Amino acid sequence: MGLSLKTTTGKVIASLALVGTAAGVAGLGTYGAFTSSTSASAAVGSGTVNIALGTTAATNRLNVAATGIVPGDTIQRAVTLSNAAGNQNLSAVTLTTAATTTSTKLDSDATNGLQVVVDRCSTGWVEAGTAPAYTYTCAGTT
Repeated sequence: MGLSLKTTTGKVIASLALVGTAAGVAGLGTYGAFTSSTSASAAVGSGTVNIALGTTAATNRLNVAATGIVPGDTIQRAVTLSNAAGNQNLSAVTLTTAATTTSTKLDSDATNGLQVVVDRCSTGWVEAGTAPAYTYTCAGTT
C-alpha cells in the first residue's frame, strides 16, 4: 500500500511533503546565513616618554640642598616635567623612592618617617623665598 499520485489525496500528500522538505531546506540555508562570524583585530602601539627636568632654576629645584632639618619641618621643591622627545603624555607618571643606604625609621615608618607629597598646579607654581627655603603657591587648582 503505497502512495498513489493518481488520486487527489495522494497528490495533496505528496505536495505537502515536497513543500515541507523545501521549507526545511530553506530554513537550513537561512540559519546558516545568520550564524556567520568574522574575525576581529586590533592594532597595539607603543610610545616613548623621555622625561626632561628643567635647567637649574625655578623649574628645577631638586638639586638645592636641604640642611638643618628638624622634626616637623617642611621643605618644598619644584620641578617641571616635560616630555621633550616622547610622544606620550605624562598623566600617569608615578614617583617611587628608595633609601640609598641601610634602611632606617626615616624611610620605613609610614607615620613618623619622611613623607613625600607631589602636587600639581593648573596654572603653574609661583616661587617665593630664597635658597634653601623656597615656598610655592598655586593661583589655580591643585
